Amino acid sequence: MAPLPETSSSKECLSMHDNEDDFEGGGGIYDYPPDESEGIQISADGNVSIDDAIDAIGYGKFQYKILLAAGLAFAADSGEITLLSFLSAVLKSEWGLSAEQSATITASVFAGAMMGTLFLGPMGDKFGRRPAFLLSAVIITIFGFATCMVDWFRALVAMRFIVGFGIGGLIIPFDIFAEFLPTKDRGQHLLFINYFWTLGSLSVPIFAYFTIGMGRSWKWFVFLCAIPCLFSALSGYFFVPESPRWLVSQGRKEEALDILRRAAAVNGKDPNEIFPPDHSIKSEPEEDSSFLQLFKPKWIKLTLLLWTVWFGLAFCYYGTTLVVTRVFEDDTGETGQGDAAPTFDFRAIFISCTAEILGLTIVIMTVDSYGRIKSQVLFYSLGGLCVFFLCLPSLAGQVGTLTFIAFCARMCEMGASCLTWVMTAEVLTTEIRNTGHSAANA
Repeated sequence: MAPLPETSSSKECLSMHDNEDDFEGGGGIYDYPPDESEGIQISADGNVSIDDAIDAIGYGKFQYKILLAAGLAFAADSGEITLLSFLSAVLKSEWGLSAEQSATITASVFAGAMMGTLFLGPMGDKFGRRPAFLLSAVIITIFGFATCMVDWFRALVAMRFIVGFGIGGLIIPFDIFAEFLPTKDRGQHLLFINYFWTLGSLSVPIFAYFTIGMGRSWKWFVFLCAIPCLFSALSGYFFVPESPRWLVSQGRKEEALDILRRAAAVNGKDPNEIFPPDHSIKSEPEEDSSFLQLFKPKWIKLTLLLWTVWFGLAFCYYGTTLVVTRVFEDDTGETGQGDAAPTFDFRAIFISCTAEILGLTIVIMTVDSYGRIKSQVLFYSLGGLCVFFLCLPSLAGQVGTLTFIAFCARMCEMGASCLTWVMTAEVLTTEIRNTGHSAANA
């Protein structure tokens, strides 16, 4: 299968599909000139493009608020996924579950996420980014807290499935943040949101240590993990407006301009100077954003390529996260029969989680110089190699060596997955971004 197109600047990427002649070898790499920030371009009739309008408002307090809201959503989703490896192990012992039932707890979340992405993503393209974002956050919050109230297996699976459905909307806060960013250095700014994801991952072993690790109920553990979900919903409600790009794509130019004026004011700029009263946003052709659009000639090739990459991301990143916890789990107890309450090496798990900070930082420093595609290939390859060594029976019991390998594995997989997120948001245009991104994430 042909490789994905390399990306350099988001502005050029949004129009890349109209320049098929630049595609080398029918499936090679798009070669764009360096990203340069230009002044706002106003046409003779007083209209400005949405790209130039967002460039004009700059990057400041307005985007910081959206970053906080979107980042908390990432932290909440990360926590709800990371807790699975602890929760399934504890309930297997406490409820006497079979291995299949324990695995079902984890599988239910990912099954729900698959359904959620196919619903919430298209919803974001059809009805707007903001309502889809808020619906996703509310679902995770309500059923995240509801999980700690159930006492039987089927009810728990149902709760986690619905939480997974909400997690399926994870792409929406990411895409909202992307659509408010100026062209210059957009890739680096997008990567900052993943620090919140790592924050969510780091919080879970800490919560587990002070609850499960100290003999307290797993319900307290789940309750603490659900708190970031509540903050995500509240910050989304107060800080996240509708995306001006989406509004323009729907022909609602005045609403888009009003949001941009307010954004400019928050960023300390004079909105009347940037957007004089007699100026407006250029219209963009409205296009169908249905799931079937992805299979039309304009999108089919890119769709299949993205699905392949995201299929690998799901196995590599989430598989690594779950495996690391299991590697440092001991459920044999003193009897050696495998039926005792599990214990975890919280220190080793926490150290491996911190690797994501290093992986993300390396990517931020190299993303524009080394490129999206090359970096993904390198990090995914190294991460897979580390996981292979992590699972070697000959290393069993060598905690120091396993911790180092787990650290390297999570560092590489975090770096690679972050690049995949950024690249996906860049190569998909506004009218299809949520649908295409969610379909790949499913």
